[in-house]
Amino acid sequence: MAQGSSSSMGMGSASTMSSVNPTSIVNIHQTNMVVSLGLLVTNSPWPQTRIKLWRYRDEGAELLWRDYFCPNPTFPPNVFRRRFRMRRKLFNRIVTDVVGVNRYFVQKPDACGVMGSNPHQKVTTAIRMLAYGYAADAIDEYLRIGETAVLEATRRFCMTIFHLYGKEYLRELPAGDVELLLKQNKSRGFPGMLGSLDCMHWKWDKCPSAESGAYTAYKGSESIVLEAVVSYDLWFWHAFFGMPGSNNDINGMNRSYVLRSLVTGKSPPVNFVVNGHSYDMSYYLGDGIYPDIATIIMSIKHPEGRNKIKFSGMQDGAGKDVERGFAKEPITSCYIKRNSEALSPIRAAQRVRAMRNKQTHTNLRDDLIEHIWSEYGDS
Repeated sequence: MAQGSSSSMGMGSASTMSSVNPTSIVNIHQTNMVVSLGLLVTNSPWPQTRIKLWRYRDEGAELLWRDYFCPNPTFPPNVFRRRFRMRRKLFNRIVTDVVGVNRYFVQKPDACGVMGSNPHQKVTTAIRMLAYGYAADAIDEYLRIGETAVLEATRRFCMTIFHLYGKEYLRELPAGDVELLLKQNKSRGFPGMLGSLDCMHWKWDKCPSAESGAYTAYKGSESIVLEAVVSYDLWFWHAFFGMPGSNNDINGMNRSYVLRSLVTGKSPPVNFVVNGHSYDMSYYLGDGIYPDIATIIMSIKHPEGRNKIKFSGMQDGAGKDVERGFAKEPITSCYIKRNSEALSPIRAAQRVRAMRNKQTHTNLRDDLIEHIWSEYGDS
């Protein structure tokens, strides 16, 4: 009887289960899983790390527009120039170019249909990060962009700028540009000169404490050294950036690519004649800190004689090109990256001796003094 009863009960249970809709069983299991997950989340000892903030991006965009970009902005052009490190016309040109090639900077809705940040917000974010070294979450209060979006906008901005302007401003110096520089400087009384060479210390406000010793300059603040060669029309055709601020101009010269290229034979070939004497190495105008080498011509500290006074005045005037360039934004720049064949070690050693020859430096300076006096006199 017991066996029969159990058999009948088993058959009854099977018939009952078979009569239940399978869809209902699935729904029951899904409901139980949802309830279990909800209890797990609400009873979890760990805090929630994902917080959704409503940042009011429209209000941030409107504030930025009224402050800098509307027809009558709150802040005048000089304040824009100081805070963005460029003029408004240049900034708008960059925004237009960046939006044209990278869809990331175009304002578009997200998956929920909420409009994202506009191009001016994203580019301003990248500029502030690069110009001031802000922390990524410090821009959120004004521009209404989160930390992750700030880092992504800065990364994409740098990549887009390199893609846009790399071929024009990071290209090799072709022979045509060398001839243009030589012609321009010859008309100013300096044949064979390629530009004005100098260094500046770029203040590093956010320097890490561990690097403070190496990057502290003689003035007591952390900085990074920028060496540049600038032409008369403020063309930065060479820039060497990144040395710690504890270095001076001479240390920068010894590590610079512009003089290393002369040693390795990768510099543009230059041959010129001054006062009846031929020279086969170009030179640069520098200030008094540099040593007496053949590739840097400096002014005379205490000139005696009318011809030397005339030379010193013209050298000081032409040597101010790089300082004028440092005072303005480097709109045009070009790094020399010559791919010509390197010289043999013997020939390279000969070039080093010729470049550091003080007698060649003296002869070239004397020839320039006579050349300038014969061309310009007391005028």
